[in-house]
Amino acid sequence: MDSVNIEVADMVKCEFHGNTFYITNKVLSEVLLRMQLKGRHLYRYEEAALLYGVSESKVRILAKKAHAIRRQDGSAYVDSTILDEFISRKL
Repeated sequence: MDSVNIEVADMVKCEFHGNTFYITNKVLSEVLLRMQLKGRHLYRYEEAALLYGVSESKVRILAKKAHAIRRQDGSAYVDSTILDEFISRKL
């Protein structure tokens, strides 16, 4: 088996479940190309506040005005797609 000398600087550092490992850019590219990425658009109030850079109470007010509150399994979420449209209309 031939050994290949690859510098760590030429690799991507990955952390998973407390373990650190390195993979080549080529391997990362192949993995990313095979993934089906789904855009996330439902956020809890706390996450939405961080995303929009405002307080949770401001997110609650905006989400209510925009009719962007979605309820699933007893939890409330902010639909960022609807909230984004609402905010862009108000600007």
